[in-house]
Amino acid sequence: RETLLVRKFSHPQTGRVYELSGKIIDWADRPAQIEYIVDITDREREEARSRSLRAELEETFTSIPCGLCVYQFDGVQILPVFHNPAFYEIMGYSEAHIKEVEQSTEFLGVHPEDAEELRQKIQKAILYNGTTQHTYRVFNDRKGEYRWIRLDGSVKEKEDGAKLLYGVYSDISESVRLEKELTAANEKLEHIVNAIPGGVASYRVEGDRFIPTFFSDGIMALSGHTREE
Repeated sequence: RETLLVRKFSHPQTGRVYELSGKIIDWADRPAQIEYIVDITDREREEARSRSLRAELEETFTSIPCGLCVYQFDGVQILPVFHNPAFYEIMGYSEAHIKEVEQSTEFLGVHPEDAEELRQKIQKAILYNGTTQHTYRVFNDRKGEYRWIRLDGSVKEKEDGAKLLYGVYSDISESVRLEKELTAANEKLEHIVNAIPGGVASYRVEGDRFIPTFFSDGIMALSGHTREE
């Protein structure tokens, strides 16, 4: 009497699926059973197709070492559809944050300095059904530090107008660190070379040709020419 009893019924002849919601009510001082019946066949089939698609995605993507994700843009918001296990390993989210990521897309853990540019690039890809590539920082809960992540993404529009976003995530922190160290080492080496009295030059020899690859500041001072000259 207090709440509707909801159950499903599959018609054996037609194969249609119905949702029945019933309860007991008072009808002219007599108890009567009232039923609300809705044909949910199309909804059930769509849900079955979605479950099948998700199962195929999980089977295909689970063993891939890089982070793979699928999102859906419904015209208003970006909703997560699928994340493979490697995504969570790369991002290093805590259990609490994993639950948040599975419910909505809020750029969780993205460094404040990188968030706006990331949003703009994703919005542009959605607008033009294009691709995007961006490197940004995400806080890794397990390591307790920001890690450099590279996103390679593409957008495909479905027949119903909804858009699917496919993203590949890679942790490139080690590459970024090595690049910074190499840049610092080159700057230090150039500073040392420029401090040497006189001038230092290097050339690449190709047959009878000497192709300049580096001139120190001392060469400019000795020759009276600019580096471009």
